[in-house]
Amino acid sequence: RRVIRVFSREGALDSVSEPVNGLIGPLSWRPAGNLLAGVQLFEDKHQVVFFERNGLRHGQFPLRPLDGVEQGTEMLIRALQWNVDSTVLAISYDDRVQLWTMGNYHWYLKQEIFEPGLRWHPENPLKFTLVPRSQDKIRRLQYALDVCSAPIVPPTDYGLVAVIDGKTLRVTPFRQANIPPPMALYEINMAANANDVMIILRKPAPEESSQPRFQIKVLHPEQTSLYVLDCSRNEPPKQVQEDGMLEQNQPDPTSKSSGREWPLSLEALSAPTETGEFKLAENGSLLFKRRLLVTGCTSYLVTPSHLIFTTSQHLLKFVHLAINPEELEVPPDTPESDERCRSIERGAKLVTAMPSIFAVVLQMPRGNLETIYPRALVLAGLRQSIAGKNYKKAFLACRNQRVDMNIIHDHQPEGFIANVGMFIDQIRKTEHIDLFLSSLKEEDVSRTMYRETLRADERPDTDTTGVQNGKVNRICNAFLEALSGRKANVKNLITAQVCKHPPDLDAGLMEIVQLREMGSDQVDDVVEHICFLADVNRLYDNALGLYDLRLTLLIAQQSQKDPR
Repeated sequence: RRVIRVFSREGALDSVSEPVNGLIGPLSWRPAGNLLAGVQLFEDKHQVVFFERNGLRHGQFPLRPLDGVEQGTEMLIRALQWNVDSTVLAISYDDRVQLWTMGNYHWYLKQEIFEPGLRWHPENPLKFTLVPRSQDKIRRLQYALDVCSAPIVPPTDYGLVAVIDGKTLRVTPFRQANIPPPMALYEINMAANANDVMIILRKPAPEESSQPRFQIKVLHPEQTSLYVLDCSRNEPPKQVQEDGMLEQNQPDPTSKSSGREWPLSLEALSAPTETGEFKLAENGSLLFKRRLLVTGCTSYLVTPSHLIFTTSQHLLKFVHLAINPEELEVPPDTPESDERCRSIERGAKLVTAMPSIFAVVLQMPRGNLETIYPRALVLAGLRQSIAGKNYKKAFLACRNQRVDMNIIHDHQPEGFIANVGMFIDQIRKTEHIDLFLSSLKEEDVSRTMYRETLRADERPDTDTTGVQNGKVNRICNAFLEALSGRKANVKNLITAQVCKHPPDLDAGLMEIVQLREMGSDQVDDVVEHICFLADVNRLYDNALGLYDLRLTLLIAQQSQKDPR
């Protein structure tokens, strides 16, 4: 039983820890100053224990059995060493070094290097030197914390992410299951610790009828392994090859691992974070074709239409892709007025993006995940749906993401007017068509609030107001023409009449008269509907003007007027 005594700089006793069984020599202060790490020895295992400065215990985590060491053989821990920013804990044995990181209160074994003698760089947090006891050679390595995600290529953008944890590979397709770490949808148990992983999308040959599959390639200290995952079948990954060289695949330009060659070496693991022509430098500079785009970048992703990156000012920004660096327009730091810029939590970094469902997954500094739906991605998907005449998908996206529904018309006005019947056939629900008609306004939102979400060469000319005179009446007349003869949509007919500028109340009331003369049982519902859309007092006056007392009485019953 041992205790830890903490003394001040003047030599005065500051605190004493509780007695701990099996506490052995290695100790390491965390540079942040809040924890002291030690090693506790049991008969069958080791574990790292943490103490606060006042001596109280503050958690622990068990160490894993070592590969290549016979059971019962004791492997002493020579040292514990924190890196300069307190994010990585190095555990040194006689013949190897293990690098551990923590996220969401879980410790992950990220690397196992079969060379002893690690020394952290005093300023660069992920740079260290390996000095073996023989001192016949010195190796300096520079690492980078990177997210292993699948290529972001719709419609196969499942948001597939793989996380290394020793002999366990945690795989989650976020489009199917939004599971926070350290949990995962699939856990692959491997024979040896993993040092790196890469995900490649393998598309079937033209003569094959199978769906695209993901190849998950894992680098171990002395071998490689290959797993295949078909996200469309909701089946766990299957191992198809264990050792040896892996076949070469055509890399995808949106994969951060596309610049690597297999099998990897330790030097390859220290390559800068790079995606095609984009490169994130060590100092936070984001480059495109060797041209500086922005400074203070903390993470980035590339989708088929956008460059997405986070900044040290805690902003998430979207840049429309272009061939020439001069055409890339980085939005200013104005999240309150520009849809291409959004405020995020302090220290959040990008994990993956799923353009098919307009989603971006961020990880907070403490390790938890947050899925958001940025307006720039939503509008890009909306415009694709409108161009493909998939009006139902566009409408549901507007409804779910609270986007102004005028964009469905304003993006392609002539095409929408010509396909109003297709819009009605796809939407079908009466209340959804009413919602669209009641949301119409004269403003052209493609020229005002959503103008910045288009590429600079695609943006329409705008004036100070962006008002289109007669737009609402033109849409309502197109709906009236398409709805004529569809008695099931009588409410939509009335909505199209009432939503005109100015409202055509007489035409709406005449629809009720015709419905009453047919003996329909929907009269009361339709009267209630028109009174909800328009001022009941104006409806009462218009009903009197039609000299139809029965209709006037129906309107008066929905008002607060004296029935006498």
